[in-house]
Amino acid sequence: MFGDEENELHGTRKMVYDYIQAHPGAHLREIARSLNLAIGDVQYHLYALEKNGYVVSKRRGLYKHFYTNNIFNESQKNIIEALSHETSRRILFLLLHKHSISQGEIAKFVKVSASTVTWHMKRLINTGLVSVHREGRMTKYDLNVPADEI
Repeated sequence: MFGDEENELHGTRKMVYDYIQAHPGAHLREIARSLNLAIGDVQYHLYALEKNGYVVSKRRGLYKHFYTNNIFNESQKNIIEALSHETSRRILFLLLHKHSISQGEIAKFVKVSASTVTWHMKRLINTGLVSVHREGRMTKYDLNVPADEI
């Protein structure tokens, strides 16, 4: 799998690998845009890096996120991915400061519609980062990971 890294990783492939190492959770278009490379070139190198075990990918929705192999556990990958989306990041930071917050409070603070909050909360709940509970008729959300992990 990991032969002599200096001989196997060079040129554009090393650039792509180094970018993923510096920006865990990056997706194809982000890598291509940041490195000023064609999408096809980046796809080719990502395929080779993944096939040889240098990187792993995780698909979430429309995007496939890339990480260097064996660096992050599943929970850490979920946190990195959530933090890479502005709305999810703002929701998580809000939950760091305020516990048991309602959808309406989140929508007001983040300045998005209630349906947008619902969409993001479903994703955050599915990854295990956020928990949901009822208080009377109100649905409330809480951060489900220790604050020092975010």
